[in-house]
Amino acid sequence: MCLYTADGTRYVLPCGFTLDHSDHNSFAGRGLKVQCIAPARRWRVAFNGLLRTSAVQGKEVDGPEVHVKFGFIWTPVSHTLEVPVEVCPTLMAENFAKLPLVKMLWQIEQFGTDLDVYDQGGMMTGEVVIGGETTELQLWGSKVRSKGALNAFPGSEDHHFGFLQDGKIYHLVHTHDYADSEGLFYGSMYLPSQRMHPIDYCLIRTKELKYGKPLRLYISAGSEDNAIQVNHIDVALTFTTEDSSKAFQVVAGCLKSDGVKGNGFTVRIQRRGRTTYRIPDYYRHIVLPAAQGDQGVEHPLAVSITQQICKKPELTGGKGSSLALLHSISEQYRTFTVPRAFVITTKAYSIFSSSREFQQLVKEITLCQPSGGSLADLKDTCKRVVLSMEKLPLQEVVKDEVVECLQKFGSDYGRRTFAIRSSAVGEDCEEMSSAGQMQTFLGVRGTAKIFESIVRCWASQFSFTAVNYKRQYGQVLNSPMAVVIQEMVSAKVAGVMFTCDPVNGDPSYITVTANYGLGESVVSASAEPDIFLLKRTDGMRPVLHSVQVGQKSVYTTESETEGVLMQPVPEEKTKQKCMTDEQVEQLAFIGTQIERCYAAPCDMEWAIQDGKHYLLQCRPVSSILKETDNELIHEFDSALKSEKELLTKANVSEVFPGAVTPLGYSIIRVCFDTFGKAADNSLMPSSAHDPTFYTPLWLPISRAQVFLLLSQGQSPHGGDVMAKAMLYSMLGRDISNDPLRQQSVQRPGQIDPKKMPLWALYIAKLLLTQQKQLDAVTRLSQSYNLSMEGLSTAHQMYRRIGANLRFLAKPSTALIESFARSSLYNLAILRILIAAKGDMTPEVFRDFSRMLRGCDTESADVPNSILELGNLLRESEDRDRFLTMSVEDATEWLKTTESKCGVKFREFLEKHGHRNVKEFDVYTKPWGMEPSSLIASLKAAAKAQSSTGSRTTEQWTFDELSYELTTFQRIVLSFLLPRARTAIAGRETAKSASVRMIHKFRIAFLQLAAQMVHEGRIPEPSVMFFMDFEEIGQLLSCRSPSIMSKAVRRSRLYAQLNKETYPALILGVPKPIVREMKYTDGDLELKGSPMSQGIARGCARVVQYFEEADLIKKGEILITAATDTGWTPYFPLLAGVVTEIGGPLSHGAVVAREYGLPCVVGVDGATSLLRSGDFIVLDGNAGILKKVSQEDGEEEVLI
Repeated sequence: MCLYTADGTRYVLPCGFTLDHSDHNSFAGRGLKVQCIAPARRWRVAFNGLLRTSAVQGKEVDGPEVHVKFGFIWTPVSHTLEVPVEVCPTLMAENFAKLPLVKMLWQIEQFGTDLDVYDQGGMMTGEVVIGGETTELQLWGSKVRSKGALNAFPGSEDHHFGFLQDGKIYHLVHTHDYADSEGLFYGSMYLPSQRMHPIDYCLIRTKELKYGKPLRLYISAGSEDNAIQVNHIDVALTFTTEDSSKAFQVVAGCLKSDGVKGNGFTVRIQRRGRTTYRIPDYYRHIVLPAAQGDQGVEHPLAVSITQQICKKPELTGGKGSSLALLHSISEQYRTFTVPRAFVITTKAYSIFSSSREFQQLVKEITLCQPSGGSLADLKDTCKRVVLSMEKLPLQEVVKDEVVECLQKFGSDYGRRTFAIRSSAVGEDCEEMSSAGQMQTFLGVRGTAKIFESIVRCWASQFSFTAVNYKRQYGQVLNSPMAVVIQEMVSAKVAGVMFTCDPVNGDPSYITVTANYGLGESVVSASAEPDIFLLKRTDGMRPVLHSVQVGQKSVYTTESETEGVLMQPVPEEKTKQKCMTDEQVEQLAFIGTQIERCYAAPCDMEWAIQDGKHYLLQCRPVSSILKETDNELIHEFDSALKSEKELLTKANVSEVFPGAVTPLGYSIIRVCFDTFGKAADNSLMPSSAHDPTFYTPLWLPISRAQVFLLLSQGQSPHGGDVMAKAMLYSMLGRDISNDPLRQQSVQRPGQIDPKKMPLWALYIAKLLLTQQKQLDAVTRLSQSYNLSMEGLSTAHQMYRRIGANLRFLAKPSTALIESFARSSLYNLAILRILIAAKGDMTPEVFRDFSRMLRGCDTESADVPNSILELGNLLRESEDRDRFLTMSVEDATEWLKTTESKCGVKFREFLEKHGHRNVKEFDVYTKPWGMEPSSLIASLKAAAKAQSSTGSRTTEQWTFDELSYELTTFQRIVLSFLLPRARTAIAGRETAKSASVRMIHKFRIAFLQLAAQMVHEGRIPEPSVMFFMDFEEIGQLLSCRSPSIMSKAVRRSRLYAQLNKETYPALILGVPKPIVREMKYTDGDLELKGSPMSQGIARGCARVVQYFEEADLIKKGEILITAATDTGWTPYFPLLAGVVTEIGGPLSHGAVVAREYGLPCVVGVDGATSLLRSGDFIVLDGNAGILKKVSQEDGEEEVLI
């Protein structure tokens, strides 16, 4: 591995033989882990270890080792391109045609057999920590996955990788194994305005990989030809060893193509042919146990740690197998001793746990645990079960095996003391640790006490602590468990050692904690130990770096009768080190020997007696590659095509406000990326969009929030009038000359004349079939029933939900086409108004907003119904009682009363009960499930003395325009306006239908979550919503503690991510706004875009987050970032609306126009510059917001 930094420093992980720690979904070794999270969609690349400084500013050096830690999440920007299936046939023909016929046919067949490779362009997001300094990075390039046959014959091949700042990514392969002396070329190139293409022509001007020698590449792919200049910035770096079959030569370079800069590197692979490599002796302890002829042998009930079979964790558990490994290592090095021990195996536990009494006791806990009762009930049940289980007899066949093993300690084994420890299968894995969850018994003497301790160890996994811990990770309560019986060491000093920094995993440090006596006082933290920090450099023996002398007030020692005692440490010893420097350094050296065998940092328990070092336990440190919060925050991020993409929250924040949960995003992705993509591509036939479902087309996600991509399909020179109008309608202002837009990448669509007739036909159908489509999706959303009836398991429910996702297709398509239909009409109207006015001015958009008054939208019906219901409640004889009710009591009363209020409330829930803020996220509970915000707005309406206003029915007329229209323009506008209003209403109808369908899935997911709690797979229903849909399926298949751990951590991060806000325009990877109080005393004037006319004066209500909306009082002017459907119950209370982002078709603007409320959007920074209670004047005619004294405000309005 090689890491280049911006300052010209190069760090390398030298090539060397190591243990393979890979598993079913990751490649791992030497601190590096490449993990598949979701095939072709998400990978994780993480490292924690030491890298050597090999170059500084392009000059080779033999520098020091530096601790480096990083974690990246890789996501794709393209589909895959598979080799040899998708290589360019023309290029292949040119390469092979120069060969004789027989050789050509043989090589073509060989080429197809040897290669099974795919390329995929992507972006990695993460943090790099070098020497304690953290940097957040985004990196672009190719992911190459090869599963073909390994060519064992000598040869070579060059791989040229590159990324250009406009988003182009290439991977060119030049192999010398095929064709003639010039070799064979193939590869891929990702064109961000199109898709991934095979390279169909290439030419390499320079073959030497030498420092300072430029390389010129000529690559043709798709419809583009690219001449790329590669200037190497570093000397070539070679990775190889004496016995390696291959050598890898890497050289980095700066790229330039047609004025666009980039970065890349070249890798030359030289094969030397087959070689043999002897496995070092220190690896044999771990890699050979499975090969030691235990196949077909019945598993014993007890096994000594000296036996090879004891290394099998499925038989002897975590502690038992690690002791067998330690014993094996001790025989090689002879620098430490492992006390004699044997293990009562999981086979013995299966015999003990097979009794009817045992099964009945476990059933009691199982029935109690998921019932929804309090933890007190579970605690009492566990206590009763453990006491009963400890009284169960140990089977004679197990006792006989224990006695037989004890006899090997000598005839005096009855007087010896033993430590009895639990050894569970799967304990201390990377995702969860069982440390301290189950009991350990020290100082045990006599066979009767040993038998009793074995049973108590097995029973301890049903203690409240252990059961609740397993419950939190969704694990099976009754898991296989072995028991370790180890001879006690009467230690003078003991403790714990980490062969890395236990906090950050830095392997250059070794940490030793120690106290007098047995190590129990250190493990249990009952005394403050001495802490020794040792440093190791460049493979040298560790040397003492620092010492922190602890209080060591007490120590643990063996009792003369039974068990252990806690004794006070003499005062003079508390201030002294409990170990000599030589003892600590020798212990650390032993730690490095053991770590070398594991090929990973280790956590060890140790003791010293009579100058001898004893190792009591060892396990790899499981947390050094654990996901950081930064990785979890960016885990579901969509890849951007370059660092100069232009994004916005604009009206997206109305549909997807705040953060979305992983499960919520899974459903959104199905709606808009899967089913909606076909509609998107039909709407834009002139653009050659990548058809892949791996990447979103318009709605990327970052830090759990949804954004809108503006770079795609935009002109690099500011665009025509209609493009400007489209952006204005979304953002509420003209951004043509905005610096961020000028710096961004813009990719205009490439018109394909052949597709234009089909596009025209599609648009005609789109405009003519609105009502038919809306009627169909409305009927579907009302009649559709996703029933879980007849299903008894969570897995069955999950499969039914998955099979029914296809029913989201029609509503999703209807919603996208409704947005498109409305946009087409609106842009046509804008075009006429701009032509009549002569320019695109705020006046044009003000007139445009006024023209759209009178739309019979479903969103506007919400506040109208609230207003009517509020009036009924105000006049009701139960008004005072309703105002004093709790949310629960008020809801129950309105749902059951036969009064007009109750009837109206139930009608409202029937029609709008599926709506609320964040309604597209299945995690959010709508008004029908959680009516607290609805009740709050009803109480506010009931308190009000009179209505603020009613829904406006005033229609716009041509006389309201301040500029002249031609007769033709008037005729066309008369045709377009009613259809535009109908299209806006249709958009809201389609949105409501889509949300209603998602609500049906929400109900199904809640049923699934309840069943998963019942089956003990998750601790509470809400946790399930912080897994994506695929992870739920994986959890149902394997009870993965990793998925559970990540879901819990995501739920903790959700509140933070949900409150993050972003600027209206964003260049590159979104960064949240760090809010600073900008509030200033005195008068203030802010400018925005008028979207609904009128003048309002009153107190401001600044609402940063929707949870604060219940503070709104009648007659206040709302100032917030953006609004969506969830806000509509509050509109009857408002005197005006101000949002930081939005446009003419934004939710706030549409509903404000319907209710005649003045509305101004695009007032940047309003929520920071104003405070609730400020007296303000809102001018919806001019788009001006003023903060003034109350007297000045009244005078200004009077004038």
